Parts: sequence; C-alpha cells; structure tokens
Amino acid sequence: MLKSMTGYGSASLKQKGLVVKAEVRSVNHKFFYLKTNVPESISHHERTIEGMVRQFISRGTINLVVRLELPESVKLPEFNNKVIKYYHQKLKGLQRSLKLKNHVSLETILRLPGVMETNRPPAGLTWLWAPVQKTIKNSLVDLRRMRQREGTRLKNELKKILSWMNGLVKLIEYYQPRVVRNHAASLQKRIARLLQKNKITFDDHFQSNLTHEIAFFAQRSDITEEIHRLRSHIAEFNRSLGVETPIGKKLDFLTQEMLREVNTIAAKANDARISLQAVNLKNTIEKIKEQVQNIE
Repeated sequence: MLKSMTGYGSASLKQKGLVVKAEVRSVNHKFFYLKTNVPESISHHERTIEGMVRQFISRGTINLVVRLELPESVKLPEFNNKVIKYYHQKLKGLQRSLKLKNHVSLETILRLPGVMETNRPPAGLTWLWAPVQKTIKNSLVDLRRMRQREGTRLKNELKKILSWMNGLVKLIEYYQPRVVRNHAASLQKRIARLLQKNKITFDDHFQSNLTHEIAFFAQRSDITEEIHRLRSHIAEFNRSLGVETPIGKKLDFLTQEMLREVNTIAAKANDARISLQAVNLKNTIEKIKEQVQNIE
C-alpha cells in the first residue's frame, strides 16, 4: 500500500502506577534518519528501538519521544540502613583512633554517598522495558495508519493527474501527422509565390528538392518514439502505485524520465499546438514531482 512519509502517531499505557507515553512524527527525507528522546532508564535500548522503527518505516526523518511517569513506590526516596550503619561504625572507629572528642552527627552521615536511594529501576529491568516497548510499537502502528490514509489520498490524486497526462499525449498524437502536412503545404505555397514572382517554371528539379526538404523535416520533427516512451513511463508509474513495497525513489526516477521525453518533444515538434501541450505536460509533471517527494 502506498504510504506518505508525513505522519503522526501516539500511544499511552497505564500499568500499576506506571504511565508510558510515546509520540512519533515523520516527514519526508531521502534516507532513514531517526532522532530519539527517551528517558535515561531505557536509553541503552536505543538500538532495539531503531530496529522497531525500521520495521514500520524505510525512509524519512522520524522523531520519537518517550515519557515515563514512575509509580510512587519507585520514586519515593528511602534510607539505606546498611550503608548508614556501616558509615557510623567506620566513623566511630576513626574518631577513637584519632582521639577526637566530637560526636558523629546524623547530619554528617546523611551527606555521605549512598545513604539515600530512590529505588529507581536499573536500566536492565524487563518489567519497565516491556510496557515501554509495547507503547512504542502502538505509536508506530498509529503512525502507519495515518501514513497509509495519506498515501491513499496521494494515490487517488496521482491517478487523476496521470489520466490528465494521457489526455494531453492524445492531443499531441492527434496534431503530430498534421505537422508535416501543414509544413509541406506552407512550403509549397511559398515556393509557388516565389516562382511566380520571378516567372520561373516549377519543374521536376524543384519538385525533387521540395520532396527532399519535406522528408528531412518529417524525419527531424518525428516524435513517435518519444511519445511511445512517455506513454510507457506513465503506464509504469500508474502500475507502481499498486505495489506493496516502498516506491518513492522509483516514482521520482520515472518523473525525471517523463520530463526528459517531454522536453525532447517540445524541441522537435516545430508546432505551436504541440508546444503548448508540452508546456502543459511539463507543468503537470512538476506537480507530480512535488507529490512524489512525500511518498515512501
């Protein structure tokens, strides 16, 4: 299914006092580029997070934000009684050995490292990672839905544009055979007037030269191959809109090839009506290029 590179997804989870929130945004980019903003307690999972994102997105700039609200039982600080007793014994022993008169105060002990602990979960605890992983995945699923909806809209719009392009190509095909005939008729009239003005007889020599000139013009202005290739590119573009794999880069290539053929048609046509349709085609292809930049 066609996917847009622009989208937004979010998810949240509440579990035994734990609240996990994840938000993911994506915009168009030629390559895969991931920026994450996650709590320190799960930062060592960033490589795993990137792997999860790549399962849903192959191209684009992605911003992922994860927020945690830990249970009160985890956040409230506690005294580490073992550490406090250890410090007290060591300080009392040092006081005796140095024959100090001052008593060891509680205030002094509380300033030492390790006395207070918050029971924050170590980074490797799976009980925290599991709900976080689930929430990230749900936000990516939500993002994918939005990208698919936008992709469907882009697909329908592109199909309409391609249909319009086929109509312009038909007009060019309609005008093409008339170009040589009109040029031949115009050339004959000019030569006839010139010969009449100078009282010169139109003989076989003039006819041969005229025929050669018309044949040369017909060969130089022939756009049959360019039209055939342009139709082929349009058909391939249309067919690619129905495939399941990412096609943004392929569609971008096809638009470049279509533009190349239209430029050649405009250069070779030697006809104002065909030139006008070529300009319309170029403007239409530019619109397609803008849309394609946002397709994965």
